[in-house]
Amino acid sequence: MGALVQSSYCPCSSSKRKRRGERPMFNLLIVDDEKHLVDSMADTISWGKYGIQEVFKAYSAVEALETIKIWPVHIVVTDIRMPGMNGMELIGKLAEQWSHIQIIILSGHADFQYARTAMKHKIAEYLLKPVNDEDITEAVSKVSARLTAELDSYRLRLKQQQLMNQNLPLMRANLLSDLLHGKRMHPSLIDDLRDTYGIPFAREDAVSIVLIRMEGKLAQFDYSDRQLMEFSVINMMQEVFADDFYIWHSKEVHDYLVILIKSKQDALVAGHSGEKERWLHRVISERAEQLQRAVQFYLQGSISILISRPFEFPRSLLEAYRRCVTRFRNQVGTVQGIFLNVDEMETKRAEAQSLVVLYEPLTMSQMMDLGKWVDAKAKLADIVEELQSKWPASHEHLLEVYYSLAHAFLHFMHSNGLQLAQVHEHVAGQINEYSPILSVSQLQGWAERLLTKLEVMTDTISRDGRSQIVKLVNQYIETHLGIDISLQTIADHVRFNAAYLSKIYKLETGEGISEYALRLRMDKAMYLLKQPHYKIYEISELLGYQNPQYFSKLFKREYGCTPQEFRDKLQ
Repeated sequence: MGALVQSSYCPCSSSKRKRRGERPMFNLLIVDDEKHLVDSMADTISWGKYGIQEVFKAYSAVEALETIKIWPVHIVVTDIRMPGMNGMELIGKLAEQWSHIQIIILSGHADFQYARTAMKHKIAEYLLKPVNDEDITEAVSKVSARLTAELDSYRLRLKQQQLMNQNLPLMRANLLSDLLHGKRMHPSLIDDLRDTYGIPFAREDAVSIVLIRMEGKLAQFDYSDRQLMEFSVINMMQEVFADDFYIWHSKEVHDYLVILIKSKQDALVAGHSGEKERWLHRVISERAEQLQRAVQFYLQGSISILISRPFEFPRSLLEAYRRCVTRFRNQVGTVQGIFLNVDEMETKRAEAQSLVVLYEPLTMSQMMDLGKWVDAKAKLADIVEELQSKWPASHEHLLEVYYSLAHAFLHFMHSNGLQLAQVHEHVAGQINEYSPILSVSQLQGWAERLLTKLEVMTDTISRDGRSQIVKLVNQYIETHLGIDISLQTIADHVRFNAAYLSKIYKLETGEGISEYALRLRMDKAMYLLKQPHYKIYEISELLGYQNPQYFSKLFKREYGCTPQEFRDKLQ
């Protein structure tokens, strides 16, 4: 078995090293059939300062393998030519069984071809014999540094994975919420997020929606207690449905708990009316009633449940969700403790005629608040296209769009301190009239003009705000030329983030704050230099420069001559 040499470094536990901010330490194995070389290398070098905690010796490749089986080894320094199993064979064994070990080759000139062949095994370093202590310690230091970087990277990935796992329930819930509320995503993005979040729902899967409404005292708790109750209901549902269904849950704006469920049995085609669908209907009904009983027993409250027919995910998700919300409202109403399966409540009802694009996120109001004017105009075009394609002659849908847009425009105006009177009369005046819009084209023209007008007005307000900030900055600099003022000092004075202040100042003026301050100081320097009773060092101090030589250097860079040369020219 290989001999163990303790390094001169006193090892600490990994937790202590972490607390003390020390770098991780690694174990080194030196392999060579020349015993004196191994002993000299292991015993005479202070390995601790090169990132090595323990040093092992092996005088043959076989002995090296035995050592690695017993002790954790991170770096191997090995000769190539050894009797019995040579270094090449040892490297091959390491690559097969301990690929994490970093290898440093020691080779004579005659072995160079062997060394080249060994490169396919990703050798960390290659040294030609004879080697001195500096050569070997430099090579080990490089490998140790690479291992440290890899370990840091691994720990970072591990920490990120831990954070990911901690937040997975929230991220899954947010993704489902976005899909339920019409956020447009490319199918490939949904697939990527589904894989990242570990959600067992794939495209074209047959899934059902479960809507749960908390009722009675469960709906009367305060925010924190209600969250606890909702968490409990979801846990109960997972226990009740876990044997036969995959579950994905979220909370939506109508205060329902919304859960997608998918059978764990063989794939069920959405809309298929066969034995599997009848089985699915029966099992879901049994599980839902079991969940209601569990909530009543353990939480002393009641819930109403509605479950949809299977549909294709994600293509039909939004339509199925909206239909479920509508039917919950119309069929369940205010009655409590109800369970309804959509199959049991299919009646001939008028086909839904609600607008879709108008209410998809981001809404028109949200886009204007974010200053996304191009997107707002594109959304308006999509709204108009939906109106023209589906309800070209429906005055009711025209009014729905008009009043929704008017609400968004008025909300935006008032949020930004604007009044209707400030907007051009022929654009905004129609908001004050009853039923002023008579056609889709008239609606489109009115909305486009108002969007453009509001964009221009808010841009003007924004520029005026930036101009006011620039004015405050300039005033502060002008009254504090005699002191050394920093960007942070100015930012604190005007109560802005320093980086943001610097950016908007340059955007507005075309020059940086420090450039303006320098220009102002140099202008004043020229004025003061024309006053003969001021000495140059006094002018330097008046301008906030404690070092006259530095002032002179700045002045020369600006005007091509020193302050004294400038005065001499005046005389």
